[in-house]
Amino acid sequence: MKKTLFILLLISTNLMYSQEIKTMIDPDDSTDLIFTDTNPVQIGYNVLTTSEFNNILIWETTLGSIINSRGDQTIMNSLFGNPIAVDIDNFGDFIDYKYLGVNIYFSSMFNSAGEMEIASFKIINTNASITIKGINIKLGDNISKLGNIKFNLDKNGDYSILFQACEGCDSFIVIDFDQDTKLITKIYLLDLT
Repeated sequence: MKKTLFILLLISTNLMYSQEIKTMIDPDDSTDLIFTDTNPVQIGYNVLTTSEFNNILIWETTLGSIINSRGDQTIMNSLFGNPIAVDIDNFGDFIDYKYLGVNIYFSSMFNSAGEMEIASFKIINTNASITIKGINIKLGDNISKLGNIKFNLDKNGDYSILFQACEGCDSFIVIDFDQDTKLITKIYLLDLT
C-alpha cells in the first residue's frame, strides 16, 4: 500500500514562535498528516513607517534603493561598487552579492511574476554599518545607542530587537545582541513574505 505524507507548514523563526509538531495517523487511511502549530512568544516590534523603513541606510545606500534594484547587477554595482563575489544559482532564481561587510540576497522564488526581490541582507563585520531613524550602528556597538526601544523575547529566552517595516508587515530588521554585555552581534533583514 502506498502512503502519502502531507505536511502543513507555517513559517516559523527562532524569533517569534515556539513550534510544536503533532502527528496524526489514521490507521484506516493511507495518508499521514503532520500539523505544525505555532505558539507566539512575547513579540516586541519597533514599528517604522514605510518611509523610515525605505530610508534605512546600509553605508550610504537606502534600503529602498536596494529593494528597487531587484538585484540587477548594474544597479547594485552603481549602489555599492563591485562586489567581492556574486553567486547566482543555475536557474537564476537566487543572487547573493557579497560586499566587504554585508551580504545582500535576492530571490525570484516567492514572486508570482518571477521578478527578483530582496530576500535578506546580513551585516557580517564592522566594515559595514546600518542607520535606522538617523542612528548609525554596527556590530560591536552597545544597544544603548538605539535609545528607548521595545525588545522581542525569543523562544530560547534571549532578547532581540525587531524593526518592523510597517504595522502588520512581514519584513523586519533584526538586531541580536549579547545578553550580558549588550553589544550587537548580528544585524540582518528577515522577510517572511
